[in-house]
Amino acid sequence: MRKEILRVNQLNKMYNQDRILKDISFFVREGEIVSMIGNNGVGKTVLGKILAGEMEEDTGSVWFHGLRLRPGGERKQRICYIPEEGKILENLTVAENLFLGQEDSFCCYFRKSEMIRLTRQYLERYDFQMQAEEKGKGLSEAKRRMLLLLRQMIRPPGLLIVDGTMDLISPSDLENAGRLMRDLAGLGTAVLYLTCDARTARQLSSRALFLHQGVLLYEMEQSEFSEQTFQTVTSGYVRAIRWDQMKQDKSSGAEVLRVENLCTEHLRGVSFSLRRGEILGILGGRGSYPSEILKVLGGYQKTKDGEIYIKGEKVNVNRPGAAVRNGICFCGDVHEEMLLDSSTTLKMNLSLRALSRISRKGLIRPGYEEILAEEYRRKFGISCGGGERLEHLNYSSISRLAIASCMAGHPAVLLLNKILRGLDEEGMETVMGALNEARKTAGLILNISRLEFEIQICSRILIIGRNRIVGEIGGEEAVSKEMLRKLEINLM
Repeated sequence: MRKEILRVNQLNKMYNQDRILKDISFFVREGEIVSMIGNNGVGKTVLGKILAGEMEEDTGSVWFHGLRLRPGGERKQRICYIPEEGKILENLTVAENLFLGQEDSFCCYFRKSEMIRLTRQYLERYDFQMQAEEKGKGLSEAKRRMLLLLRQMIRPPGLLIVDGTMDLISPSDLENAGRLMRDLAGLGTAVLYLTCDARTARQLSSRALFLHQGVLLYEMEQSEFSEQTFQTVTSGYVRAIRWDQMKQDKSSGAEVLRVENLCTEHLRGVSFSLRRGEILGILGGRGSYPSEILKVLGGYQKTKDGEIYIKGEKVNVNRPGAAVRNGICFCGDVHEEMLLDSSTTLKMNLSLRALSRISRKGLIRPGYEEILAEEYRRKFGISCGGGERLEHLNYSSISRLAIASCMAGHPAVLLLNKILRGLDEEGMETVMGALNEARKTAGLILNISRLEFEIQICSRILIIGRNRIVGEIGGEEAVSKEMLRKLEINLM
């Protein structure tokens, strides 16, 4: 039996009056790869940051090689953490990024030729498709993640925490990354892999822990791994979201949006249409700027050329307010794009884009704000009264409120720019039901951020590449295994 590297005892964490982690206890052995599987918002990243010393637990303890580690510096020195959105230095080359901070391990660090030679050896060993001398700026998100993982081979840590790093890479690179992680484990490194993808976890790990709403519900040894067992556990605990209702009806009605020859800062000649009831997916890899289409339509970014038509009439959407007046609502995943004011009440935020519904002759009709707030608070499961301010809402609730405020205005076109990735399980189920209802009167455009999940609800998907639309596929075609693999590879 290999010795224990990490032990976590009765860990608890509160955030904005919500209990994020509840009595978490587990261990990881030397040379073991353990996956912690859970959907977005269940507490995986919070746990990773606590273990890495970037956050502090409320109660509980963390033990490393039998020694209790205090929060902060002690953990940072002993535990390596690769965050979900790990960053590299874009102005440095792949080789320079790989050896950055490793001066103590390699005296050859200052010899550029030797550094490049060793980098090429590592890249060739794991068949990573990048060049030692190319700049980090040109690397896709997937390649950046692979580079951060490869860096651990230079000086293998005692414990490595990988937060979702494998979730967006192609199947071929996943196999290579798995080989790298197993090599690290062979050198004695314990790996804790935090993910929402049960299939990837099954492929990489020797043991799996299932986290649901801050609670560890189930533990599975490798001897128990089977496709059927994983499906049973994940369907009950992790993949609680049901897309069936959205998938059953992909019918569409009259045209609500037409875009002709749209030119933005990075895109050229973008033309497409959207019908009522349709969910149009926009999919592009790093450097293809799919968000620009939504931001131009939502009034957040200027267009250089092209025309936009809403229900057959040409419109000018040079500002967010102009877009809202013309029936277009944009909702992004960053605070500035949510059009919410945390210093005001829930009902005021919901009223912002619904003034035409609740006002008459420029005045808000008595009681209508309260009715609107209660309707959407209940519909989206937001734990905040209409007269309460938003300071204490968690990120998932804020994301729900942002979508609710868009839908309250009954737009003809609803633009969702990666905001679904901020939802937890409960929030996703609630929002899916609300979006399905919105399709009765509106068309939806979705900038896809969670490939395998979100393509399932799309009627059509536009593929962005080389500064323009390079293809279009139907939603049914996109969910095939062959097409998924092609899409993953093309997004690299």
